[in-house]
Amino acid sequence: MILVLNGPLGVGKTETSWALVRALGHAAVVDGDYAASERPFDYYDPVQLERARTALLALARHHHGAGVPHLVVNWVFETPEQLAALVAELETLQRPVHCYRLVCDPEEHEARVRARAHGLDANEVRDELARGRELAAILDGVTPRAALGHPVDATRKSVAELAEEILRHAGSAAARGRDDE
Repeated sequence: MILVLNGPLGVGKTETSWALVRALGHAAVVDGDYAASERPFDYYDPVQLERARTALLALARHHHGAGVPHLVVNWVFETPEQLAALVAELETLQRPVHCYRLVCDPEEHEARVRARAHGLDANEVRDELARGRELAAILDGVTPRAALGHPVDATRKSVAELAEEILRHAGSAAARGRDDE
C-alpha cells in the first residue's frame, strides 16, 4: 500500500513516516522535504512545485520498481488539487493509496516546531513558527476536512501511536474498498 501523510511543518509527518516504515517492515519513505530540497524553495512557484512533485514520483517509482511493497510519502499539500494530482500518479503503481492529514492543537504544534528548530537563529525560529501557523490555518480552512487526507489528531500521541492508528484505519479502509473515511 501507499500511505500519504499531509500536514503543516512540525506536526510530525517525518517521524511518523519512519514509525510506519518500522511497523510495515519492508517499506520506504519518500519525503517531500528532500524532493523539494532546492533552496530557497518557493511553495507558490508552480515550476518549483512541479519539480518537487516530479522528484517525489521518481522516488516512488524507483522504490516500486525495486520491489518495495509499501511506500510512505509525506509533504505539505495545501490544496485538494495538489494532493489529488499526486494520488492519481501514485495510483498508477497499482496499489491502494491512503491519505492522512496530521493535525494537533496549536500549543503542542508550536512546541513541536520549536523542538525541531535546533541550530536555527531567533529569526529563523520565528519564521518557522509563522509558517507553521500559516499552514495549519490554510489546511484547516479546506472543506471537506478529508479533502487533504483523513484527519488524524497527533495531539499528545507518540509517533508509534500515530502509526498504529493510521495502519488500523488503512487496513479497515482497504477492507471497505475506500480510503476517504
